[in-house]
Amino acid sequence: MPRTSRRIEAARKALQKGGDRAAATLAIPIAPATAFRTSILLSALALFGLGTAKVFVTRLNPLRSGLEMLAVGGLAAVVAYVIGSLLKNVGA
Repeated sequence: MPRTSRRIEAARKALQKGGDRAAATLAIPIAPATAFRTSILLSALALFGLGTAKVFVTRLNPLRSGLEMLAVGGLAAVVAYVIGSLLKNVGA
């Protein structure tokens, strides 16, 4: 079986077993020591990229639009993290 077919088959089987396994099959491995920082960086890049892509619709300054999306998304992430930290022992 060709390598590509094996990957497709593995992804199909993983989807059948659950989304978390599919994500693990398709994800790039990251060292545990840097996983949190890497996820923050990649999320920030994605937010900035979406903000700059928004320019195609709004016709505004791409830098300002990207920074605005980064600030709003970053603030939402911080609030969610803080709330999660405060509620982690609820129900335990």
